Amino acid sequence: MDIQVGDRVYWKYIDKKENFIHINIVTSISDKDCINQGDKIILKIERPKYEVVEEKKELLTEEERKFLKDICKYYKDISQVSFKVDINVIVLHDKNFYAICSIDYPDSMKFDNIKKDNDYTLEELGLE
Repeated sequence: MDIQVGDRVYWKYIDKKENFIHINIVTSISDKDCINQGDKIILKIERPKYEVVEEKKELLTEEERKFLKDICKYYKDISQVSFKVDINVIVLHDKNFYAICSIDYPDSMKFDNIKKDNDYTLEELGLE
C-alpha cells in the first residue's frame, strides 16, 4: 500500500488473536517501514488535505528592495517608510524628522504589494 509521511494508518496484527486496532500517524520513513512489515494488515489509510491558512508574502520584489535600500542609505536611523500619492512619494520616518522623496523609478517597479498611506517598518519591507 502507498503509505506516506503524514498519513494516519489503521492496522492490526495478522497472527495475534487480539481485535485491537492500532492507529499510527506516520512521522518518518522509519515509521512507514515499521507499519509495512509483514506481520500487520493495514485496514485504512487516511491522508490529510492541507490548505493554506496563512501565508507570509513578500511585500517587495528584489529589484524594489534594492532600490529602496539605495534611497535609505543616505539617511540615518530610518525606522518606517510610507508611500504617498499613488506611490510616487516615499516618506522616510526617523525619530526627529521626515524625509520626503519624490521618486522617478523605472517602469518595471510597480510596488504592487504596497498599500498607499500605510507605514511599513524596515523589517516588514526586508530592508534591514
